[in-house]
Amino acid sequence: MRLVPWAFCLATAIWFGWQARRAGRNWELWAFGGGGFALVVSTIVIGLAHAGIIPISHAEHVRLDFGSAALAAILVLALGWGFTANLHGQHRPLLARIRALLKKQP
Repeated sequence: MRLVPWAFCLATAIWFGWQARRAGRNWELWAFGGGGFALVVSTIVIGLAHAGIIPISHAEHVRLDFGSAALAAILVLALGWGFTANLHGQHRPLLARIRALLKKQP
């Protein structure tokens, strides 16, 4: 479980760098920032999960390990998508729909 935050760090650094390169931005800076972001978020989530599991069985420990890794992955993906929204532009159609719906209301 000690390597999971580093795996998230590497994967997110690649993801942020790739998004920045496609958008013509400084990919090195985005990759470094993304890697640091994922390392911090996943370490906090997994560390807090481990803090609460000291006196439990091995089976429960394994289940909680997978649960905390899944929660860390969801947080990294959701927050990372938001942080890179200006790079990939997928938020623009969503914002256009929201604006259209708001204009239709009296």
